[in-house]
Amino acid sequence: MRSTSAAILAGVILACGCRPRPPPPAGPAAVEAPAPSAESGAAPEPMVTGEGEWLHPRGDSSLAGAGPVRPAHPLASRWRFRADAAIEATPVADSARIYAVSAKATLYALTRDGAQVWSRSLVPATDQAAMVATPSPIPPLVLAGLVVTGLTDGTLTAWDAATGAPKWRAACAGPLLAAPVIVPADSRRPVIAVITRDKGIAQAFDGRDGAVLWTAAESARCEAAPAAWHDQIVFGSCAATLRIQSAHDGAALAQAEMGEGHEIAGGAAIADGVAFVGTRAGTLAAVDLRDGRVRWHRQQSEREYFATPAVSDGRVVFISEAGELSCHRPDDGTPQWTFMRAGTPTSPVIAADRVVVGVDGVLCVVDAADGALIESVALADRITSPALVGGRVVVGTDDGFVIALGAED
Repeated sequence: MRSTSAAILAGVILACGCRPRPPPPAGPAAVEAPAPSAESGAAPEPMVTGEGEWLHPRGDSSLAGAGPVRPAHPLASRWRFRADAAIEATPVADSARIYAVSAKATLYALTRDGAQVWSRSLVPATDQAAMVATPSPIPPLVLAGLVVTGLTDGTLTAWDAATGAPKWRAACAGPLLAAPVIVPADSRRPVIAVITRDKGIAQAFDGRDGAVLWTAAESARCEAAPAAWHDQIVFGSCAATLRIQSAHDGAALAQAEMGEGHEIAGGAAIADGVAFVGTRAGTLAAVDLRDGRVRWHRQQSEREYFATPAVSDGRVVFISEAGELSCHRPDDGTPQWTFMRAGTPTSPVIAADRVVVGVDGVLCVVDAADGALIESVALADRITSPALVGGRVVVGTDDGFVIALGAED
């Protein structure tokens, strides 16, 4: 069965336009280099996840999708929690709890052992009667003792992570599809940013009270999740560009052109100041965020890339819509190995020297050194991208479970 998320993802092809697959550009695209921000002063450190935490669906603001702990072998189900509907967004976690959102827009807080602590509807009771249909939830985010959730209608809500009490609510400048991101550019306050779907408007909010800090100009339709690096917000678009904007005021700093037909529907994974993306044309690219130039751009697959890549320890891993998982050198894109499992994939993660990815509801663990399959575990018809939480692999399923996998007793 295809989930709501799968249907939305399929819509990316229509929204971005289906044309015959074009060739990659012959060389790096020239773009305007980002200007230093007068407000930034010393560059802030990137926002990173603490040990055992998974604050964003991709781990942290870099969207790198990486964790330091190798998963157990063989993987065994440690616990299963039943929600009221499908879990279509990757669970997130702080040092105490795991948080998951169901397709019925219910937010659950669970202990590390899978017991429910609290649950809340993302749609206030006062709004439910007036709605013809409940908006779909977007993936959640953990920020400074809060869980931030959103709906496709452009509503953000922050909840006390310990009690589930609502703390603030904010309206974005347009509909949302992807998770917000923590912006590490301001040491005075927690800041989150979102990108609206239809017009690609970047917007920043004060994490303490939901106040709008700035709203950027329109760009282009955006299906991709934003990433953050130092004082930059980075995201791809259906205009076949990777945009780099100031985290201080949303001003455009640079725009890396991928070429006609090379729309970016997945997130940009960042490591060492380089953003890695896949495109609808089956190409892979790396963009240096320090000068906004394309480092390399290569053809890899006959199929589209919608998943966000994972990058860690000198490896960047992509997966195409055909289920072709490939590992590349970050410096020049040279392929290192390929693993193939036909089916619709999740975004991969790198867990120490292992790559973990879901394909059509099967969780696959692959050796990061050579691409050899270590094990596969069938869990459902569809699963979310994995979260790496305290040495365990946590996923949501289309039949309404949150499942934690780890070492057998």
